[in-house]
Amino acid sequence: MAISETNIKNAALALIGAENITSPTDNSREARFTKELYPIAVREIYDYPLIDWSFATARAELSRLSDAPLLGTYDYQYSLPAKCRRIVALCDEDGDEIEYEWRREVYVSGNSETDVILTDQNEAFVKYIRERSDTDKWPAYFAKMVYTRLAILLCAPLKADKQKKQQLLNLWQEAVIDAKTGNGMEGGDVNKDNIPIDKGNTDVVDASTKEEVTKKYIIQRE
Repeated sequence: MAISETNIKNAALALIGAENITSPTDNSREARFTKELYPIAVREIYDYPLIDWSFATARAELSRLSDAPLLGTYDYQYSLPAKCRRIVALCDEDGDEIEYEWRREVYVSGNSETDVILTDQNEAFVKYIRERSDTDKWPAYFAKMVYTRLAILLCAPLKADKQKKQQLLNLWQEAVIDAKTGNGMEGGDVNKDNIPIDKGNTDVVDASTKEEVTKKYIIQRE
């Protein structure tokens, strides 16, 4: 069964013991609040620190603007891809081993604004986190973070229950650990023998159940 936006909203509502909605266009109190808070929860999870989402990592060759940066030491500026949430690296065309210096800024021309990367490279290839609107493409651990975070946001306007909010914060901690582990398993590079070579991901997977990692990486949001 496909996982829809309504499914995710109802999962959040179920966590706080609220009534389900049948569609995003419902006129119920629950539908109005989920419509308002759902985009905020989704954006927070895409931008969550320390996690480069493997399922949303894309590559692109950037288009160079004709105008050079007005100030500073960089020679070129490139417009960012559509739906870009975060830049992972400015890479070499032929591989990931080489990463170049870059800075993300906003290029302002008259009343228009363009998100850009500044660099000295005369061509630019990036790995970036891309927002994906099709919720059925989300891994279960990503969806869990979204609906758990949404439930926390909904708790105050729909329930105003401090005990329930604390329960949700505990579920949030579990959701973050699950996401770090699941994403790490998918995100590590392997060699020709299928042996992981990306220690940045495998370290997270290996340590995801350790108490010190839980303390270091879990962020409770009041």
